[in-house]
Amino acid sequence: MRSPQLVPAETNFESIPEDLSISAERSSAETALDVPVVPGSPALQRPKGIKASPLDTSTMRKRRKKAGENRAFRKTTQLRQYDAMDWQDTPRRVKEPEAEEKEAYAQFDEAPSLLTTGVKTPRNYQDAQRKALHLDEVERARAWAAMTIFLPVSCIFLLPFVEVPLGRALVYAVSLVYMIGVSMWVWSRTRNPADYTPKVFRIFGYSAVSVSFVVEYFLGVFSPTPLVVILGMSFYGTGRDRKHALGICLYAIIGYFLLLCLTATGAIEDVGMISAASSNVATRVTFVILCPLVMLATVYMARVTRSSTDDAMTRYHLAAARAKDNEAQLLEANRELEQALKLGAGQSGAFTGKRAGRFKLGPVIGQGGMGVVYAALDPATGDRAAVKVLKINSDEDPTDYQRFLREGRIASSLNLENVVRVYDCGQIERFEVPYIAMEHLRGIELARMLRRRSRLPSHEVVELAVHLSRGLDGAHSVGIVHRDLKPRNIFLCDATKQWKILDFGVCKRTSSKGTLTGINQLIGTPSYMSPEQARGEHVDHRSDIFALGSLLYRTTTGRPPFNGKDIASVVFEVAFRHPERPSGIIKSLHSDVDRVLSIALAKDRDERFDSAGELARAFMSAVEGDLDARLRARGDELLTQAAQPFQLR
Repeated sequence: MRSPQLVPAETNFESIPEDLSISAERSSAETALDVPVVPGSPALQRPKGIKASPLDTSTMRKRRKKAGENRAFRKTTQLRQYDAMDWQDTPRRVKEPEAEEKEAYAQFDEAPSLLTTGVKTPRNYQDAQRKALHLDEVERARAWAAMTIFLPVSCIFLLPFVEVPLGRALVYAVSLVYMIGVSMWVWSRTRNPADYTPKVFRIFGYSAVSVSFVVEYFLGVFSPTPLVVILGMSFYGTGRDRKHALGICLYAIIGYFLLLCLTATGAIEDVGMISAASSNVATRVTFVILCPLVMLATVYMARVTRSSTDDAMTRYHLAAARAKDNEAQLLEANRELEQALKLGAGQSGAFTGKRAGRFKLGPVIGQGGMGVVYAALDPATGDRAAVKVLKINSDEDPTDYQRFLREGRIASSLNLENVVRVYDCGQIERFEVPYIAMEHLRGIELARMLRRRSRLPSHEVVELAVHLSRGLDGAHSVGIVHRDLKPRNIFLCDATKQWKILDFGVCKRTSSKGTLTGINQLIGTPSYMSPEQARGEHVDHRSDIFALGSLLYRTTTGRPPFNGKDIASVVFEVAFRHPERPSGIIKSLHSDVDRVLSIALAKDRDERFDSAGELARAFMSAVEGDLDARLRARGDELLTQAAQPFQLR
């Protein structure tokens, strides 16, 4: 039942505070009640493959298309192998956001999907960020390896044309051949991103710098050779292995500086093809100072580039996740707004001023598909109440009358602390229109609370689970299934700080053989209904367990477990797909929460918890990371099944 808009202060009744709300029926447009499910509906069918476009008649286009497909296949294969890497063991050099930013955005971490892949995926945005940066580094390493193959081969080819002593030429040639071998090995390792490890990076870097000393001495420390070293620094300086990225660059700078000093001072003979003897002392000193400074500046720019890239990707992931979360909230808010515009709160209704039992009806404070809710007052005692009156339509369905009366009888039979209390039900005098008088609640509904803050702290979610489980278990003990649990049907009372369950308008007795619902009609709210409800099958108390699990998922993560642009897409998600892991969305959550909610949201009702109380106790333990070993094994099995490639169940 909906907690409708509040009575304005200017009505004849006492002013009602903003957060005062009552139980009232939702409109059929918002709750998606009695939505016909046509056999073969696209919501419940396996999606068809995209029809291939006609083949291009051009031979060249065919060849280009084939070449592109081959490259895409190779890249996909590499990424699948790369995804299998254990990123939890990878050294984390990503710059962390500030403490306040991390706390504010903790709920927006990127989450892995359990839908289409069976390989291990990154657990949060930092892992995804490291993966993207590593792929970029692999591509650059592949290009630099090719360059360090081409340049030494060119030097060896030109060596016979240079007049140098045989021994010196032999040392030079051996160094270049060694560099070619290392570069070819590195190039081969870059074909699979998972094979390009920090060890490969270190061997590549220190080998290249060592060979550069031989080449610099052979060609001359005052030759253009150091320019190639500076070019290499732009690659090595941006490496993921921060410690050795700096080490390789400093090794190159210090080694070259010593070689410069020794050559410029005459401590060692300058045998280079471009000799220092051809320049004066001032030129040599300038060269000794300027070249290392340029190298240091190159290293600095390389590290700044890496750091700024890290920061940019961090902010990107935070913004993307926040946008995803806000999109879900906006969708919910739009639905709430559309419903609020239909309520007509504060206006006089057809029965304003009439009596419903001992209560005198006041202005309308809400309405739904079947009923209109009036603020009511007992003149004798001053007791407040919310009275729901069946809406009179020209095309009135007899089953609406029966369902309305049944709701009153069922709700009045439940004397539970966590279920809205019904005072009376009957007919309005002289009009023979049925009504239900129930307690007027003061507080706030869960839907409104979640619009103010997208998620609740873990201890509040545990409290919510405990309170709702009491109400549900009490209803289930007498054979009543609610069938429409959702944030708008959950209310927190200010006085008692107790969560209450509202709206038993579409509830069902498990012992009932008949139904007031038409054939092939969908009962419930798509985002929170169970798979068996989505398929139009028989439901029992375990459908409410699924809905309670959906509520816990929503309040814990800030996102509904299932969402879509329309009812058909949401129903399909509920029936056949699995939600993201909560610990992937909120990284501070223990993985036990994943396990418990995977049991509560199991597609097969036989795999769910047997009672709402069992779910609440398990959730309480999961939040503390103290889940029973048996439930952990059960949850792990369901999570493994959810990670398998998508199949219709």
